[in-house]
Amino acid sequence: MITLPYAFDTTTTWQRIVKIVFAVAGVLLLAIMGGLLSGKFGGAVGLSIAIAILWWVARRVRGFPMGAAGTLTQSQVETRPVTVLWYSLPVPVGRFSIDRFDSIGVIEHVYIPQTAGTATNTGSVQLMGKAGTPNIEVAVRDIDDAITVASELGNLLRLPVKRMDAPGSRTVRITVG
Repeated sequence: MITLPYAFDTTTTWQRIVKIVFAVAGVLLLAIMGGLLSGKFGGAVGLSIAIAILWWVARRVRGFPMGAAGTLTQSQVETRPVTVLWYSLPVPVGRFSIDRFDSIGVIEHVYIPQTAGTATNTGSVQLMGKAGTPNIEVAVRDIDDAITVASELGNLLRLPVKRMDAPGSRTVRITVG
């Protein structure tokens, strides 16, 4: 059951990823320093190339939305900046009135684990902004729970709910039996 005000934070996975990237970069930098100090310049050059590739990938990912954190009320959504160590995640920041959103979207993602197991569907519940207003992710749940959350928010905020596929994908439902 969703009640307003609704506090949300969908950045926890991204915060963990950023911490892992910082840890890997730190280990690589220490290894480069060790290689330089011990005279193993070839190894230091190789590790420098690895850290350059890591930096390039991190720069490319910078434009990718990484969730949001804030509070949703009947009249507005207020989001705050999210910082991991000294890195600010690219999240929407500000105060947006509800009339700047045209719907609530449930974006379905299919996750297939590498180990033996069954695929799971995850839903991202987002306030879909009108022109000039960012989409704001307010929940990430199992698809059935995400649909329930979106329906409840739609009723509370008087916004229509739309089910969508993740960008660049298509969901095909097959019923057996």
